[in-house]
Amino acid sequence: MKITEKLLLDNYSYTCNGGSKVSAVAGQHIWWEYRTGQDSDGYNPVCSRESASGITLEYGRDATIGLGDHADHPALSQIASDEAAMWGSEVANA
Repeated sequence: MKITEKLLLDNYSYTCNGGSKVSAVAGQHIWWEYRTGQDSDGYNPVCSRESASGITLEYGRDATIGLGDHADHPALSQIASDEAAMWGSEVANA
């Protein structure tokens, strides 16, 4: 099965305390993050989807996947709500 942004969003379950998103796909959890892409210092910071250039798969999966045309996916509202509940609306989707 090919992992895509749509697959992750369609199966979004929750956001961890550390900020990673978790999707349950075919009985397995996939941890993932929106990332900016490498900066000049080589760091690839976590960011909101609006600032993202890709998605990194975490914890046992070492891959980067591209963004799809899913800016209006309902899971994005749930992600924003989950982040706001954890960190407040000032920090969510920073």
